[in-house]
Amino acid sequence: MPKPLKGPRNVAYVYCPNPNIVPTPTHNASAGTLDREWIYVTTDQGAWKFRNDYLTTQWRWNSFRECLFPVDSSSFKPAFFGTNSGGYATNGNLLMTMPNGDIYERTWTAWYVIKSNQVQGEANSFRAAPFIGKYYTSSGNTVLFDMDKKRFVRTSPGSFFCTIIPNPATDPKFDFSNVGMDMLYMRTSPYGLTFAVMKDAAGDIWLLTFDARSTVVQDKKVKLTGTDIKLAEAFTVDKNYGTLFYKVGNKLYATHKDLPDVSYEILNTGSRQISFVDQHIFTINRGQGANGGYINGGAATPGNPQDYVANYRRSAPTILPIPKLPVNWNFITLPIS
Repeated sequence: MPKPLKGPRNVAYVYCPNPNIVPTPTHNASAGTLDREWIYVTTDQGAWKFRNDYLTTQWRWNSFRECLFPVDSSSFKPAFFGTNSGGYATNGNLLMTMPNGDIYERTWTAWYVIKSNQVQGEANSFRAAPFIGKYYTSSGNTVLFDMDKKRFVRTSPGSFFCTIIPNPATDPKFDFSNVGMDMLYMRTSPYGLTFAVMKDAAGDIWLLTFDARSTVVQDKKVKLTGTDIKLAEAFTVDKNYGTLFYKVGNKLYATHKDLPDVSYEILNTGSRQISFVDQHIFTINRGQGANGGYINGGAATPGNPQDYVANYRRSAPTILPIPKLPVNWNFITLPIS
């Protein structure tokens, strides 16, 4: 690494079928193809991308070099890169979020140019929550949350501005334009349902689920009352079954939108605090050369989702798989329609 990285913010693995042209190293020079897989590491000192094979970086891979707008490299400290933490990206849905609430979308030329956190027809941009509601295979809209007006908005790939999400004509469960709560977490599942964990003024935790890719459907608005849910420090959603995981200190719990008053402790790390929890889909590469280069038209497809919990111990940090839930939780073994 160019220097020791401290103050971690986030880590994202990104595969993009279009070559990442900034910068231009190649895995396999003889193949003549550019790198498509990177690991973005964001810290309070700046952001770098690492090669996915050797886990190395260098000064020219500082992420400010991917921006075509004026950048002060000393103050450029993004909060997150990615596509909803899913891994796979098309050019139109790889985004970069900044601590001040700005979100930039990568253009087809693989550069960040224009802010996306502005509603069409409104004069001022809004502060976007640092979450992206879009699944990696979706060609539909990206859902963002306006922290200033406490509302959901959406943007289409390549549009570089947001539009208001219309409320359903019948049986609306909440008002997209006036949620009245703060966002704690958001992610979109493979089957298109977006999960938004919200906190109201009284400190209660709510789960809103909806599909806003094209035709808008509101699924649930439920209060979560599981064990210590008000103390939750991090969340993640199972991409297959919609199980919501949350961590409190050294414990990991699971709950579900269909049973919001039920929680199950699935992991206790004892004296070690859980520092990170996520579910991630890694890419299965096809036609890959010995040095990682893509040859003979090689492509990539999404792999299986993997659950991870990281807990910190100075002498030996560990990353553990999330245990399976008991078989009597039969509702999580079936896809949700």
